Amino acid sequence: MSRDWERNAAGRRNPGFKQSEEHARLVVEEGYSLLTFPIFAKLNSQGKLPKGETARIERIEPILQRKFLVEISRNWYAVEAPVAPANSFEPLIEPLFEEGEQSTRISRYVERNASARQRCLEIHGYKCQVCEKTMSDLYGQKGKGVIDVHHLHELAQRDGRHIVDPEKDLIPVCPNCHRMIHTTRPALNPQVVKNMLVNHS
Repeated sequence: MSRDWERNAAGRRNPGFKQSEEHARLVVEEGYSLLTFPIFAKLNSQGKLPKGETARIERIEPILQRKFLVEISRNWYAVEAPVAPANSFEPLIEPLFEEGEQSTRISRYVERNASARQRCLEIHGYKCQVCEKTMSDLYGQKGKGVIDVHHLHELAQRDGRHIVDPEKDLIPVCPNCHRMIHTTRPALNPQVVKNMLVNHS
């Protein structure tokens, strides 16, 4: 997605841009996972999108893939591995490979409720319920208020809209523990990850 999509040729704001921008922010800044599945556009005999026509879907591969979101030159890209900051000498976790097939991809996003997240934190506080630390314990003032909220019943496993109880269905977890919880599909029970910490401390 491009930031240039914010307004159309007539200068009017595209209604979906603000929501798309917020989804991108949640992935980049809040640590939400980005899951995509391949959608391939119908191309002409030269292997290109027909000029002046709206792209049509030729086929969809129903396989969810974990991606990472990066912004380069006003455009967002879903890539295979995290990209190191421009001022970093750290290597990429995995190499990026370019291939020639042209395709159009969209991302599948499961809507989360920000008010439910806030209510969860009001009830449970900002201490990780797995390692029992706050981010400020580890990083000082800079870590204050930094925390993930984990759904005990995975949204990806639920069928559409449903009621969420912030006290019983959501728990605060630090990014490290949250990542460990989601190392399997379905996700590990937080107590299992907590036991892993106890057994290796």
